[in-house]
Amino acid sequence: MREQCAGCGKAKPVNTRGPDGRAYCWSCAQKDARDPVADIVTAVTSIDPGLPADVVTAAAVQAAPGKMAVRKLAWALRERPALLTGDGASTTVLSVLRLIDALAEPARPGS
Repeated sequence: MREQCAGCGKAKPVNTRGPDGRAYCWSCAQKDARDPVADIVTAVTSIDPGLPADVVTAAAVQAAPGKMAVRKLAWALRERPALLTGDGASTTVLSVLRLIDALAEPARPGS
């Protein structure tokens, strides 16, 4: 499907959508050099510095399988880090809840 790219303004096939829902072509989508997994690790470890980065990474990949899902999770946490605490119940990004569950899994009795 072709739409006007929010990055370059040309009518191109949509590669991805930004956090605001705007369409981006492949070339413009690649310009976002931020690593979404690193952003997720930063958000989580800012709340719980004792969590190892590899544990958070594994939980993020489990909660949001696929590049776009990970990107949407990172966008949600960048915009509202409090989703990882009491605001999680109000999220529309279900991978936030899956991330919280995945991070809590080792702490569950019998795990």
